[in-house]
Amino acid sequence: MPLVASARIRAAEALASRRADQVVSARRALSDLRCQLHEAQADEEEAVRNCRKLRNLLRECEEELEAAAHVAEAHEDCEDTKATLRAQVTELEEELLPSPGVNHLLTPAQARHVFRFLW
Repeated sequence: MPLVASARIRAAEALASRRADQVVSARRALSDLRCQLHEAQADEEEAVRNCRKLRNLLRECEEELEAAAHVAEAHEDCEDTKATLRAQVTELEEELLPSPGVNHLLTPAQARHVFRFLW
C-alpha cells in the first residue's frame, strides 16, 4: 500500500505543479490582456481627440468658405455697381460735354474736372 500511496502523492504533486504552471500562465495572459486593454483605451481616447480636432477644422473651413462666398458676392456686387456707374458717367459725359453748335453750362475743361472727380 505504501507504494500506491507514494505514487498517488507523486501524481498529485505533478498535477499540482502543472496547475501552478497553468495559474502562472493564466496570470501572465491576464496581465498581457490588461496591458492591451489600456493601450486600446489610450488609442480610443486619442482617436476621439483627433476626431474633435478634425471636427473643429471642418467647422473652421466651412466658416472660411462661407466668408469667401460673401467676399465673392460682394465683389460681384461691386463689379455690377462699377458697370452701372460707368454707364451713368458715360450718360453724363454725353449730356454735359458740348456738342458742336450747342451752348452748355460746362466748358470742356470743367466737364473733364467733374468726370475725374466722379471717376
